[in-house]
Amino acid sequence: MTSSSEKMTILLEMLEQQLTMLHIDARRPEVRVPDHLLGNPNLCINLSYRFRLPDLHIDEEGVSATLSFQQIPFHCYIPFDAIWALSFPSTSEQRLFIDSAPKEYLLSLLFERTLSEDEAAEETDTTTPSPQLAVAPQLAAEPIDSQPVQKSKPALRLVTSEVDTPPPTDETPQKPAPKRPTLRLIKNEES
Repeated sequence: MTSSSEKMTILLEMLEQQLTMLHIDARRPEVRVPDHLLGNPNLCINLSYRFRLPDLHIDEEGVSATLSFQQIPFHCYIPFDAIWALSFPSTSEQRLFIDSAPKEYLLSLLFERTLSEDEAAEETDTTTPSPQLAVAPQLAAEPIDSQPVQKSKPALRLVTSEVDTPPPTDETPQKPAPKRPTLRLIKNEES
């Protein structure tokens, strides 16, 4: 488990380098941000020493500063318990604190890994039927550490498959089984 003092040390080191994005679970009761942002499990706030925030205060409990939201100043307080990742937006390098991460995020990582394993299995075993419809996770997964970012997003593509029809009877003429459209989740390879 990552302690608040470890998160503080990492944040201070990252702020020394460049603009840093805080990934916050704004559902936590101690978080103070504008009301319209409360309840967001992946609230992202940028911090930088270049912003010259006169009241920026970082201690072992959390981060406080007056930030601007839609050009309206608001004094925020973010406890380190609510910060589940820190990243550099310019490089997509990220430090994930898995013990603080929202369950939705962890499930999306699991979904993404399962999906990639299924695709690898499909490439090696063509007898395995693929699902008719795969549902994308609600929360897009962020890259972990310095893994390369996939710029493309999964998309749904129209494919066709044969529909199971009952065997013909004497009353019904034999004709080929109709095809119906189905949706399948694919990775967009255009980027």
